[in-house]
Amino acid sequence: MNDNRNLLTHIKTDPNAKYHLLIGAVVGIIACLDPHVLAPFFAALMVGIIIEVWQRGHGGKNTMRESIMDALTTSIPGAVLSLIKFIGGLV
Repeated sequence: MNDNRNLLTHIKTDPNAKYHLLIGAVVGIIACLDPHVLAPFFAALMVGIIIEVWQRGHGGKNTMRESIMDALTTSIPGAVLSLIKFIGGLV
């Protein structure tokens, strides 16, 4: 339960960050089937929020800041996939 100042420090110190990134990558890849450019980012962000809401509702001990950082960590692969999809659409 570290309250880090930025997202990169949070990813470095959180032992579960790799799972958030993996879940975000899987959801982002599935959302790439949608024709909208921002679909992977928003799908990964929504899954991250749902995970954190479920975790807090079932006795999670994270602070609100750490829950937000975890949700944003989950959305990073979706953001990268959205950027790739946008650049691919320009070419």
